Amino acid sequence: MHLKSIVIFLFCAFISGTISAQGDKLIPSKKLNKDFEEMVAMIEAHPSPYRHISEANLNKLIDSTRNLINEPMSALHFYKLITPIFTSLKDGHTSVYYPQDWIKKLRKENGVFPYKVYITEENRLYIIGNYGADETIPLGAEILSLNGVTSSVFIKEISRYVSYEQEIFRNTIIEEDFDFYLLLYFGQLFDIELEYFSDKKHKHTVNYILYDKWVKGKKEDEKYETKKTNIHEPYEYKKVKEGVALLKIHSFAIRDHKKFEFFLNDMFRKINKEGIKSLIIDVRGNTGGYPKEVSHLLHYVSDKYFKTMARSEMKVSEAYKEYFKNIAPSVNFYSAHFSRRPHTIDVKSVFVKEPGTIVSEELLYNEPPKEMFHEFRGDLYLLIDRRSFSASSSFAATFRCYQLGAIIGSETGGTKVFHANSMFKELRHSRIIGKMATTRLYTPCFYEEDEGIKPDLVVKPTIQTLVAKSDIVLNHTLRVINKIQKLREEEKK
Repeated sequence: MHLKSIVIFLFCAFISGTISAQGDKLIPSKKLNKDFEEMVAMIEAHPSPYRHISEANLNKLIDSTRNLINEPMSALHFYKLITPIFTSLKDGHTSVYYPQDWIKKLRKENGVFPYKVYITEENRLYIIGNYGADETIPLGAEILSLNGVTSSVFIKEISRYVSYEQEIFRNTIIEEDFDFYLLLYFGQLFDIELEYFSDKKHKHTVNYILYDKWVKGKKEDEKYETKKTNIHEPYEYKKVKEGVALLKIHSFAIRDHKKFEFFLNDMFRKINKEGIKSLIIDVRGNTGGYPKEVSHLLHYVSDKYFKTMARSEMKVSEAYKEYFKNIAPSVNFYSAHFSRRPHTIDVKSVFVKEPGTIVSEELLYNEPPKEMFHEFRGDLYLLIDRRSFSASSSFAATFRCYQLGAIIGSETGGTKVFHANSMFKELRHSRIIGKMATTRLYTPCFYEEDEGIKPDLVVKPTIQTLVAKSDIVLNHTLRVINKIQKLREEEKK
């Protein structure tokens, strides 16, 4: 088992022990201050914490927050105080998490906001799904205000609790946990007054629904993707039409690497056997995972040298050392030998180099051609969207850099230069979890640091297609393929 897998396994085992769902109890300020200092100490590990906020302003934010922790408070109150420190770094791999069991407890006690929402690039808020029985508000209606607070103000205010590089990705995070952000802003709710626009402006008080009903509705809405992820196979292949196939990768967080290798080999065998000339690779909604899986896929579709990353810069820190010591206390990291492969952590440097050192690597990511069985040499199409992040957006960057095919959809939420290899820490008294990036990654052919990978052909879903659950991006891609096939047939005549 590779070190990264061991670390993730041990961390998950550590935080999933005996749990006390007492998130609403007041915690003494002395204990919270200890948690606070542990969290602040994690910032030392970040390779570029002052890109978006100056050192002086970050220290000012830390000091002002420290001064507010002067009385007992709940874990939720503490979470609201400390989260803006991490989010000020504007890094999607640096976050603060409220314990999931406490969120579940709150949802069971309060009920859950019954709608699935969508936030546009203009920060307009729409209802695109309903998990409850109240059908007063039609799907596709725009929410103008919530309990008298305009949607734009609400989104702006809760952004302080969201870690992101781009607003388009931020919006997907808010959508995913919308009722939690309602809780952060309004406090405990059992119902909420919505002002909305459909044919005209209306107001309606919406009752929260039972947690179990909400879970059932979400599972039904996302049943296939959830099923594939739960069985640790977040990928699927199907023949869409004659000569055209679709590879959907829900996530690159693939636990069984050998199973994925077998899947790819079998898939490309079928592609060759079935005479597939056009392959669509869909990483929409894929928020990342392990870059080594990206590398393995690329070898089937490219016969060139390529780089999965142009460069990495890992920061050596005492915080990172302590992370490894705590996660695997029986390992002597100073004398242990770890083999290095692309996309693995240089643990040796963490322990032998001086804190503050930036360990830069480039050659590690060079990928010479590999002769794979059943290599694909047809037309490639990559589908991306605003929720394509981390490993999937870096896959899109490599795909673009080496001109492997056409990219269709909308700009990725992940950027061309980003941070990764996050370390985690569960705070002892509040049980809040801090996540801090330790490495800065540069995708191939990067230029602008703070922009995502943009498609060759922009196709975005509309509110109408989202409500109807119509895949406008895939349908448009199939039309493009059909036109290309016809043009080639005409050229042969």
